[in-house]
Amino acid sequence: MQILLVLFICLVAAYLASEFCKYIKLPRMIGQMTVGLVLGIPLIHNYVITDQNIGVLAFLADIGILLLFFFIGLDIDFGAFKKNIAESAYISIFNTSTPLLVGFLISRYYFGYTMLVSFIIAVSLSVSAQAATIDLLGELGLRKTKIGRLILSAGSVDDVFELIMISTVLALIHTAGSMSLFSVFTDFAFFILLLLLFRFILLPIITRITEDEVHEPNFFLISLIVVLFMAGISEFLGLGAILGALFAGVIARRSMMTGGRKHWKEHELANTTHMVSFGFLVPMFFIWVGLNVDLASVLENIWFTVVITLIAIIGTVGGSILGVKEVHKSFREGHLIGWGLTPKGDVELVIIEVARQAGLISTALFSSIVIMAFVTTLIAPIVFRLLIIKHHWKLINRDKIV
Repeated sequence: MQILLVLFICLVAAYLASEFCKYIKLPRMIGQMTVGLVLGIPLIHNYVITDQNIGVLAFLADIGILLLFFFIGLDIDFGAFKKNIAESAYISIFNTSTPLLVGFLISRYYFGYTMLVSFIIAVSLSVSAQAATIDLLGELGLRKTKIGRLILSAGSVDDVFELIMISTVLALIHTAGSMSLFSVFTDFAFFILLLLLFRFILLPIITRITEDEVHEPNFFLISLIVVLFMAGISEFLGLGAILGALFAGVIARRSMMTGGRKHWKEHELANTTHMVSFGFLVPMFFIWVGLNVDLASVLENIWFTVVITLIAIIGTVGGSILGVKEVHKSFREGHLIGWGLTPKGDVELVIIEVARQAGLISTALFSSIVIMAFVTTLIAPIVFRLLIIKHHWKLINRDKIV
């Protein structure tokens, strides 16, 4: 099938599925991944996807990955990290470390995976995506309640921990067996130096240029240049392009929020880039992920899929309850916060896609982790919404759950 027709089918299907998910209060990426899963069914896949167009889809997905991580970097708020730091740190440490440790031990000693693969699985189980939770808090007017602030601040602390874990796992994936430890540290130190030069010299120049820019398409072009520049340097150093895109977002946020500038989401550069990225390229990544899932291998590996899904859910919710209890709050608060921090669906999908491309994990393992992310992202917002509605009056009237 011609590539333009394939793109048309993908985008129309992704739009309709996303709007349906939005209507039933589910994250849009569920719809986009579902499109990929349907297109991945052998009967449909063999008719629609050919050797000629699969390369184009893979390329668009790769660009989507870079822009997704650029915006993940933009979303990391070190300012929010300081708010409710004691409570948030306890919650974040427990809800991240519990699935991380349990996932690693089970993968390594029960399923017999290597240390690196077990660590990749563990990180995939411990990272979270709170976009759906944040939207629901805003919809119900709970962002400024005590529980809402706690979820948001815990999510910000999670982001910082995830930044460290993502950087580590991506560096390990890209340097596995090919570089000495000394070379890795040397290249990473050089990368940090280039980041500082980018932050204090290059980015201020770009920001000044865009302040007088009125032609919106140029905003996307400038953002793409910045992301590709940092990704290219990171790739050249053997650390992987995604790491460069991630830190480009972190640094860009700091630059956009200094000197009396507007919040980054209101900045024309970020706003235009977000519109193009999440309107086209990022959905293509989620479709690509679903397209590469082998449902037959998931059924053959169903026990592993069930186990990691349970670890992801119980580990995050249970860890949040333990963290909340450490700061003398109620079980119900921990239960609610845990479900708010449970959704997966972005970072871990990128990590396992990179690992799959590097040949570190099999298609069967990749497919199982994708299904885990799909299930947790599907279930968590539903449970969280039910809990929020059940306790809504208490959250509004008493600013806490009793």
